[in-house]
Formats: sequence, structure tokens, C-alpha cells
Amino acid sequence: MKKTLLAVAVAVAALSSSAVSAASVYDQDGTTFDVGGRVQSVYYSTQNGGAGNNDSSIVNSARLSLEGHSEIASGVSAFGFAEWDLANGDASSETEGMEAREQFIGVDFGKFGTVSVGRTYDAVKSVIEVTDIFEDYGALGQVGCDDRRAGTLKYTWEGYGVFAAVSYQSAKDGVTVGGSLANGDDTAADTMNVEGGYAVALGYTTPTVGFGPISIKAAYAYLDGQNDADNALSYEIDNMQEYAASVSWGNLGEGLYIAALYNARKFDYLNNGANVFNHSSVKGIEAVVAYGFDNGLSLATGWEYVRNYAQGAETVYDATQITRKIPVYVNYEFNPNFNVWAEASFDAGSDKQTNGNLFDNDLTNEDHVNFSVGARYTF
Repeated sequence: MKKTLLAVAVAVAALSSSAVSAASVYDQDGTTFDVGGRVQSVYYSTQNGGAGNNDSSIVNSARLSLEGHSEIASGVSAFGFAEWDLANGDASSETEGMEAREQFIGVDFGKFGTVSVGRTYDAVKSVIEVTDIFEDYGALGQVGCDDRRAGTLKYTWEGYGVFAAVSYQSAKDGVTVGGSLANGDDTAADTMNVEGGYAVALGYTTPTVGFGPISIKAAYAYLDGQNDADNALSYEIDNMQEYAASVSWGNLGEGLYIAALYNARKFDYLNNGANVFNHSSVKGIEAVVAYGFDNGLSLATGWEYVRNYAQGAETVYDATQITRKIPVYVNYEFNPNFNVWAEASFDAGSDKQTNGNLFDNDLTNEDHVNFSVGARYTF
């Protein structure tokens, strides 16, 4: 108990001062406690939903994380992690308080793998994250990029170049499931009432070949909808299936890095009268190339493709939307704590309109070059 109180006291002191690193604030007798986070300000040439409709704006944000490890047996340790997005005082911000990103606990069994449970990503995340290298205009083809869900139990194992993960999703209302049409509007888009589900991922990383190791991964996920008669979502989802595959070559930030991704989700909807959809799907493809110099400078570009499709009970409700983007990114890291970047997104033949706002995507800037300039301090 005294150790825990001491760790909290040290953490508070570190936050109230201008601590410049996320090093352990407590480390004794097999127990460590870390405090981390970041503060950033970014200028956006077009900030939808910001100062005005498509006006340029400077947006600030911050995160805070706490992490602890404690040895409970020889070669076995328990851990806990929590991270929050913090309010920035901007009336237009989606975050009004401390909004949880991830919160989980678990046990690390060393060479026998790791078990965690709480609010976190499922097993698919390890496959799709290989192309998530941009700050503001990337990850368009990663359908589940932001899918941090409560009630997730996950097991991961790595050894001999092999990576394996399996996760279980317990029943939850309104969890984040990217690509879902759910309510057919902004109120519940990208959500789903889940009865249960699972995800599996498998991969292999070679020793160094040329400029780095080659990693190949694949994953599958399935979520079962609750299908309750009193379900609040008018577009009730029966089930969701997801497929993902990726390949990467090199180590990000260390010389040349190349990666490609395929990610797809298919949703089946119940024919419950209020629902005009039978099926919907979203497919994403991403390819990126980056180079990291020894002086802290890194450059990156890529190609992003997303295809949204919905099949209605009647053909009048069928809709397709395709987005194609080319992001360009320049980052300079002064040290591990402070970096600045500039990023731009160029349209590469995206659809300019769709059937209403069916897919919850703002297409008003598809003809424009959007860009951002930002600075971040990580502690």
C-alpha cells in the first residue's frame, strides 16, 4: 500500500513539474510505475467541424497515460495501462473531459505470451497498423484503425519470428466498429451492439533481408449482433466479418520502409422494417514508402483507396463511394521528446458525391489539397 501511494505521489509531482520524459517514476522490488503523455498544436488548412465549415484552424490536444508492472512470480508480471484524451477547452472539440482511449490489465508470462483484458484493440490491429505512419491524413484504408472496444480479452505470443494473437469480444452496446452504417447518420455511425465475437491474427517476420526484415501478417474477425427486439439502432446489424492482410519491409524510422495493406469489412443487416439495407461493405487498400535519416528527418508518401458500398432492399437504396488519396509527410525529430511535421493530402480521383450522406463522409474538400503543420511535445 505504501509503495502504491508513493508511486502516485511521485507521478503527481512529475505532472505538476515540467518533467521531460516518460521514464519510470517508481522502480523498486520488481514494481515499476510510468507516466506518459503528449501535448500538441496543429494548424489545419481545412478543419471540418472546427472554427467553421471548412475553415482553417489551429487545434490543440493532449493525452495522458499511466502504466504499471509488478512481478508476481519468477518470470511472470502483472500490468495495467490506462490512457485518456484530455479536454482542450475548445467548444467544437469532441472531447469534453477525460475520454478513455485504452484501459486494460493483464499478465505477462514471458516466453509463454501475454493475456490482457479491458478496453483495447482486437487481434486485427497488429495486422493493419503497418501503414499507420502519417499524422493527420493517413489510415483511410484501415477500417478498424480506431476500434478500441471495452470487454476485449486478448492473448498474444511471439517467438522464432512468429506472431500470433487471438481476442474475444464480450457483449457490449454501442461499441466502436468502423464502417458500420448503424443508424444511417452521425448519431450512431461506426458503432454496433455486439452479442459476442472473436478475432485471430498470424504473422511471420524474417531476419534482415537487404535493408530490413520482411513481415507478413493476416487476420480474420467476426462480430455477432445482439438482434434484440428493443435494439435502439434502427439499422440493426446481424453480423460483421473482417479480413486483413499486410506486408512490410524494413524498420520504420530506420532507413527505407515499405508496407502495403488490404482491409475489408462486410455487414449483414436484419430486415426489420425500418432497415432499408441488406448488406454493406467497406474495402481499403494502402501502400506507403518512408525513409528515416540518422539526423531525425523522415519522409513518407503513399496511396490510399477506400470503397464503401451499401445494397438496399430496393435498388434505389444502393450506393457506392470511392475515395483515393495521396498523403505526403515530412517529420523532424529534434529529440525523443519534441518533433514537428508538415503533411498534405492530394486527391487522386475520389467520388465527388454519393447518395445523400449515407457513408458519413464529408466530400466537400475532395478537389482541394488539404495540409497540416504541427508540433508535439511527448513526456
